[in-house]
Order: sequence, then structure tokens, then C-alpha cells
Amino acid sequence: MFEIDYKRIKKENIGNIILPFVAGLGFFLMFGLLELRPIIKKISMDSEAKASYIEENSYIDSNGNRTYSPIYHFSANGGSYICGSSSFSSTPPNSTGTVYYKKKNPYDCITDYAAEVNKPALIISAILVFSSLAVGVSNIKSTRKAIKNAKYLATNGKLIKGIPYVLEDIPDATNLRRIAIDYKKDNGSIVRLMWKIYNHKTSDSDGLVDLLIDPNDPNNYYIDFDIKFSGNVCVENYNYTNQVVNNKVQTKNINAEQIANDIQRTKAPMVKSKLIIKKIILGIIIAILAAMILIDSAIVRQTIAAKNYINTTTYLSKKSENESTKFDDYIYIFEDKNGKQQEIIISISKNEKPKKNIKIKYDEKDPQRFYEEGQTYDKLGITWYIVKAVILILLLFLFFNKSLLNKTSILTH
Repeated sequence: MFEIDYKRIKKENIGNIILPFVAGLGFFLMFGLLELRPIIKKISMDSEAKASYIEENSYIDSNGNRTYSPIYHFSANGGSYICGSSSFSSTPPNSTGTVYYKKKNPYDCITDYAAEVNKPALIISAILVFSSLAVGVSNIKSTRKAIKNAKYLATNGKLIKGIPYVLEDIPDATNLRRIAIDYKKDNGSIVRLMWKIYNHKTSDSDGLVDLLIDPNDPNNYYIDFDIKFSGNVCVENYNYTNQVVNNKVQTKNINAEQIANDIQRTKAPMVKSKLIIKKIILGIIIAILAAMILIDSAIVRQTIAAKNYINTTTYLSKKSENESTKFDDYIYIFEDKNGKQQEIIISISKNEKPKKNIKIKYDEKDPQRFYEEGQTYDKLGITWYIVKAVILILLLFLFFNKSLLNKTSILTH
């Protein structure tokens, strides 16, 4: 039986397995989850009601385009409530609609208008996610097949020891090269067989490699510097005189020291630059993700601070005078838990039209302490934040792991 390093086969393919799944998760978080959040929130609601009245709440921007953020009026638990839209759209609302809300807190709601999915964006996101996952699954299957073939070779292969070889560069890889040998098939034709190796495993003492090959299928083979064996197996020694060998193989591989020197000499700056380019691209992605997480961290802190705050909706009362050239102050009113009317001032850019109502979370002990909608996260937002942090850690690990980063290309033997 022949000894094969199965861990080596797995290690050489691990980068091609991990990267597609990380990419798929990234596409899902960046695009898919963003599109699915309204649907997820809609599903989390436990009650629904038909809107008694729908306000268009539209405005025309500086480019002359009209956008809508409709406000739904509805009844629940014997009272009247409104549910606004957290975003704007160029599609006008229908005259009728449905509100989905939490029975214990009707202010926690979402309209069917806000829950509408951007189907083209969702389809593109799904294609990106499933394509990445398909590549990852395909690479897993390829690795399993390689291990299965290697196990077959371990018991049924033919070992040819002491074959001269050359080392070739692999595109997009600075820490991997290919062992290349010329093998003469039974019909007399010569084929080039190749196998990946790490640069620090350049050669052994004699400058030769061993080939373990399936006699019935020359495409199934395994190459290593010294393949051990035990028991009654088929072993041949390479005969320089009986097999036609490419001149390049003969002249460059008989001496191991010459091979090692050749490797160092042929490490061109162009090959090294590929790793630099990978790090630049990965660094940009990491920087963008880190900036997003930094911004999110402030919202997470506010979410933690407002964990015991009360949800409610404020209504636009009137404009308040100020001396700012960039913002206008507006007074919004709401009724606190004790039935007392409260007034708060919200600053809005002069380029924006004030909303008729704004959802807030306020401190029961001090109603003047509040956060507007979007300044805190729900459970889904916190989960998304944690997942992005995990992805950042994985990308940082990949960035500083030169060996793994070099193996992120789709490579062949």
C-alpha cells in the first residue's frame, strides 16, 4: 500500500473552498438581506389591519422627480394609529392598503407599500449568492473526488520512482508552483503531468520525484518527492535510457541544487505583484467594511442605551425659529405614557421636506431624551452588525495569511 498525504490535498484546496462561501455571505449581507429586511419585519408582525386612509406624502426633489413616502391611517385595539414609510419610492401608493403591526404595540408596524420587494435587485442578489455557493460546493466536490482518487491510487496505483522534473509558475499564485514531468504512456505517446507544491518544498536530495499513477487511467495520478510504500505493490524505477525525455527536463532537473537556485532566480517581480494587487483589493474591501462597522457601532451604542425606551410616533406641529443656515428646527408633539403632551425639537436639513410624523424611542423618565427611527437597530440590525464583524475578522485573517491568500485562485494540477 502506498502512503499519500491527504492533508496536503485538502490544504492545497482550502482557499478555493472558503473564499466562495465568504463571498456568498458577503453578497447576501450587502444586497440580499438589505432587500429582505422589510419582508422579514412583515413576517415578524402578529396582526394586520386595512388602512382607513392613505396619505400620499409626496414631494418633488431638485431634479423635478416626484417621490412618495405614504402614511397609512388604521385602527387597532380600539384606537387610531398611523404607520409611515421609512423610505421613499417613485411609485405612487394605491388607494387601499394593509398595515402589519404588533398587537401589543401598534406603533411597531410596516405597510404593504414599505414591504414591497425590489424584485430585480433581489434576483441579482440571489444570482450572486447562489453562484458563489455553487462554486464553493463544486470545489468541495472536486476536493472530495481528488481524495477519493488518491485513496484508490493508494491500493491500486503503480509507483514510478526517481523521475526528473521542472518547476513552473502558477498564474495568480506567488507561494505555489507546479511540478511538471513527462510521462510515457503504454502506447508510446508522452504527456505532461503537473502537481502543485509550495515554494518552500522545492526539491529533495536527489532532485527527482515519484509518480503514483492509475495504469488504467493516466489522468488519475499523484506526485510527491518520496512516496513510501509497504506490502506487495507495483513499483518501477525510472529509466533514463528507455523513455524519451524532454531536453528541458534532462538539463534542468538532474541536480537538486540547480533547481532550488533556479526557483529563486525566476521569482519575477511580476509574480510578487499579484500578491500585492490581491492585498490592495482586499484592503479596500476591509476598509469599506470597517468604516461601515464603525458607523454601525455608534448606532449599536445608542440601541443599547435605548433598550428600555418607549416606542411612539410624533406629529409635526410647527416650525421653530433658529439661526442655522443649513438646518431648520421643527416642533413635533406626542403623548407620553402618562397621557401628557410632550414637545421635542428635531433639526432637518433645509433641502429636505419635513415628515408629517416621525417614529421615535423616548426615555420614560425624561421624554426629552429620544432617538429617531434609524438611530437605533432592531434585532435584525444587531444580528447583521455581528455578522459583518465576523466577516471583517475573516477577511483580516485572509489578508495577513499569505499562504491562504495565495491559494484563493482556481488552480489546476
